[in-house]
Amino acid sequence: MTKKLMVIDSSNGETVIPSTIIRGLQIESPAADTYFFMLSSRVAFTINQLSIKTTAGTCTAKVQVNGVDVTGLTGIAVSTTISEPTASGANTVSVGNSVTLVVTSPSGDIKNLIPELSGVLT
Repeated sequence: MTKKLMVIDSSNGETVIPSTIIRGLQIESPAADTYFFMLSSRVAFTINQLSIKTTAGTCTAKVQVNGVDVTGLTGIAVSTTISEPTASGANTVSVGNSVTLVVTSPSGDIKNLIPELSGVLT
């Protein structure tokens, strides 16, 4: 059974908005490039954490909002062991903002880069 946190609009009792947002990707053969979590966000939210790993090889990654580094989510050493850094600043996403993962320094036969971004609606 999946549990969800929800906020209900008290004016009519019908509008249900999840309070937690999670966005993931799987990049089968990652290269040094920029990958989009969101091209243009439809909701405002605050990024809290990135969970990221590969199934083979290593790289370095960072998260950006509209091309600006999210504090705490830069210079992340990515390997086959999950890394879960926490955002500490510049982590507010407004409606219309892009959210990207910038991958640099791929090494080895890197496979299946799996990043997952989590946050809360604002």
